[in-house]
Amino acid sequence: MAGASRYTANPVMRYDDWWKSASWLFGRTTGGAMNAYLSCEGFGDKAFGQQMLVSNELDGFWPFTPIGVVSNSAGSRGRLGTAYDLWYGSTAIGDGDTYPADTSRQFAQFGHFIFPWDGSAPQTA
Repeated sequence: MAGASRYTANPVMRYDDWWKSASWLFGRTTGGAMNAYLSCEGFGDKAFGQQMLVSNELDGFWPFTPIGVVSNSAGSRGRLGTAYDLWYGSTAIGDGDTYPADTSRQFAQFGHFIFPWDGSAPQTA
């Protein structure tokens, strides 16, 4: 929708909104106010999950890519840490799909993010 705010009731959960843009993450360090990015493994010009559109052909599992927090703001440049209990997943996985693909539902994916899950069936509508 043209002119729609990025800050809506339906938050964006895509690589391009977190990996390529620092506009969503703000913070303060001893170096002052800063913007940050969520980083991850990648190759070519895309994040790993954007390139991996099939499960791993060696073990059959879908990727869980660790998420780093980095900044390039003056006074706060560098790797700031790693997100805990949050991973990037493949863009080929749909909202509400769970891992493993059984009734244990230990993890659920929404957008491009994978979260720990309580075993309940995710509601996406």
